[in-house]
Amino acid sequence: MKKKLPVTLLALAILLSIYGCKVEDLQNADQPIPESVTQIIPSQFSGAEDILIKTVEKDSLWEATYSLNGLNYFTATDREQIVYNALITNTPAPDNVLKYIENSTIAGGTIDNMKVIQPNSFANEFVNYGEYLFQGKQYRIMWDRHMFKIRLSPHSKILLAGSSFSPNKDKLPSRIKQYLSDNYLSMTGYEIRYDNNNNKLYHVVAKSPTTIYWIRFNAQQKIVGTNFSPDQLFQTRDELPAAVKNTLQKQTFLSNLKFSGGRRNSTETGIVYGAVFTNNATAESLSLEFKPDGTPLWMEYSRY
Repeated sequence: MKKKLPVTLLALAILLSIYGCKVEDLQNADQPIPESVTQIIPSQFSGAEDILIKTVEKDSLWEATYSLNGLNYFTATDREQIVYNALITNTPAPDNVLKYIENSTIAGGTIDNMKVIQPNSFANEFVNYGEYLFQGKQYRIMWDRHMFKIRLSPHSKILLAGSSFSPNKDKLPSRIKQYLSDNYLSMTGYEIRYDNNNNKLYHVVAKSPTTIYWIRFNAQQKIVGTNFSPDQLFQTRDELPAAVKNTLQKQTFLSNLKFSGGRRNSTETGIVYGAVFTNNATAESLSLEFKPDGTPLWMEYSRY
């Protein structure tokens, strides 16, 4: 007796010809994926097959996996083109990267699901990435082509990057552009990030004539974290609220880093406390953010 293949909520496996065919998103069955979107991958990559596709953001972004010439890819498209394309390598991280991490503040985690971003993507210099499980939380760990720079930040399955010089510099919505203009800031770079639950986050790097800032906006374009225009600055850890200090004391991996400064920001979504730790000898930097009750909001690590 021939058995039927089970259909999961993850995606629908579809065989496409070079001109594509009808695709349904099982998580949004009442919202059929536009025919033009189903044709983007096969029209750009003749021979692509085993395409699985689903909606990330209604009417504007879709994610897909496909195989081509025996290799597997994870991709994202808007209504017109591929905006993110990554080769799924299924190989361990390079030994020199593992050794780099082993001798760092974030040692002790595990890397999985390695990918390499392809040229036809809205990407920055961090083309190699994977999922890094560190102290029970999932992060996105990235490094550049030369493996000289490592960056760790909250996990995102899709990260669309741009700068003031890139063709996709206009991807930021008008409200964010207006905020920058109102505060006399110039955008130098940005990331649009989507996590596994399709939550959207804008991470913008901007500058005044003398200083570089970063500002994060949620999907509603409200500020959720920033180092711009703080209400208060802290020179020592002792000046932070007790709840934040208690959370920091539990982070044993901070022992090799020096407290470089803290801040309090009143944002559109609430009060946020930030703390920065560095180790100049190892070229490491760590930025943490917390709610007033000590709940962690953000962690970003870099080693250059």
